Amino acid sequence: MRILVVLLAYACAALIAPLLLIAHGAVREGFSGDFAVGVTVTVLGLFASMAAIYALPVAVPVIAATEWYGIGDWRIFAVSGVVLGGFIATLFLPSPFSWDSIDRDIVFVVPLMVVACVMTYWLVAWKLLPPSRRAEPVT
Repeated sequence: MRILVVLLAYACAALIAPLLLIAHGAVREGFSGDFAVGVTVTVLGLFASMAAIYALPVAVPVIAATEWYGIGDWRIFAVSGVVLGGFIATLFLPSPFSWDSIDRDIVFVVPLMVVACVMTYWLVAWKLLPPSRRAEPVT
């Protein structure tokens, strides 16, 4: 049954990413009045699935190790969020690299969003729905 909790937590973390992107866009550009419900749901689903796919290389080993050893310390997830955020920010840096062409959002905001998503996973999987303790044999 723990696999369902892991999948739910992963889905929640993936859904936070597009919500943070929309919030960031609204802060930078403001809201437009042209929100269609169908388009918004489609965009949320598309960005959430992209976030889930981009996170896989770091998320799978971290989730597997923490579940296997039963260690859900928030610091493990915070460090993995920083690593994943740096990895994703690097993927979107311009090539050839130039300090003048760097968008500061990629360097600062994207890693913060990734850390927020990873900590959402931790919150759901380890704080709100922690694994049940195994019964110890009575001797």
